[in-house]
Amino acid sequence: MTPRLSDHSPVTCLNVTGCGEPGGAEHVSAIQALHAVAAAMNVQVGPLEGRWWVEDEQPWTEVPRDRWRWHLLLSLPGAPEPGAADTARETARASGAAVDRVQVVTFTEGQCVGTAARRPLQRGARVAAGDGRFHGRPRPCPQWSASRGVPVGL
Repeated sequence: MTPRLSDHSPVTCLNVTGCGEPGGAEHVSAIQALHAVAAAMNVQVGPLEGRWWVEDEQPWTEVPRDRWRWHLLLSLPGAPEPGAADTARETARASGAAVDRVQVVTFTEGQCVGTAARRPLQRGARVAAGDGRFHGRPRPCPQWSASRGVPVGL
């Protein structure tokens, strides 16, 4: 898995922000809510992306996973019509998912270090920490995206 520099234009996404261990109750609840709202919008979305960080003085690899913070994203094919997300949340509410947490956001990443993650987060974390070729310095709180990359210079 070789990291590569790439440029990304703004992307509109469904987003849930939270804190907790990957695969934990909070994380799974957020994924269910994203997919419930996306299904109610009846649009094809991109793959699930995760951006992870910690708010701690310790190196991020030493922070307990239940204290990791994250944004989970499903990219949309474009900006939804006004009110479409509200209507979708109302429709999806019957699913029991925490749909009120789902927001429509636009991310602008610019230049990133990207890898294709095909394994659990631990492997991606090693790639994100890397050997310093792209980051130039140790990064205590990298934000890592499973499929789009780590923004350069954070």
